Amino acid sequence: MSTISRLFFTSPVSLLCDHYNKVVECALKVSDLFTALSEGDFEKILKLKIEISELENAADKIKNKIRNEFIKRRLFSIDKNTFFEILSIQDGIADKCEDLGVLLNLRKLTIIPEMKENLNLMVEKNVECVQIGQKILKYFEELSITSFGGKDVEVVKELIEDVAFKEHEADEFQSEVLKVLFKSEDDLKYTEFFLWVQTLKTLSDLSNYSEKLANRIRMILE
Repeated sequence: MSTISRLFFTSPVSLLCDHYNKVVECALKVSDLFTALSEGDFEKILKLKIEISELENAADKIKNKIRNEFIKRRLFSIDKNTFFEILSIQDGIADKCEDLGVLLNLRKLTIIPEMKENLNLMVEKNVECVQIGQKILKYFEELSITSFGGKDVEVVKELIEDVAFKEHEADEFQSEVLKVLFKSEDDLKYTEFFLWVQTLKTLSDLSNYSEKLANRIRMILE
């Protein structure tokens, strides 16, 4: 059944899950981006940029169909404003993934050896935050059918806490990476230093947005 036809046969949250599945695909490509950067494979980085852009565009198509059709619907299991706020946060994650593809194609960055380990861990934690969001939404979809009651509420709250913890870990790894970067500032061209700062900030937004998404869902459950 197509997404557009399912609009009248599935819950709004189910469509959020469809959209978020594409978001997760984008995030997994981000992990591949940094692996390619570590290997100095700039042709692959360009290829991944294109793939992420295509996935982000696919997510946008689902988002636009949801907005165009659901805005006309009167029966919602959750408040419409809340629904579209969650959709907007999800959209933001996909956008940040696409931004990373663009940033890493602006010039050939070199990873400073001393920051490689913490950078890898930073990438891992940020992507994990996005992936946990997928689990949260799946449970959230089931809870929306039962008016957000039942034992799964506690499971979702635990997952939300896990996002918060991993976001904190991601911040810690980012701090270590930045320490190395600023220590090496004099050895880098300004454009390279600036690009690294922007790249790290955009990467950290994946976990920040994931935590924001998780907290927004928590508010519905409480």
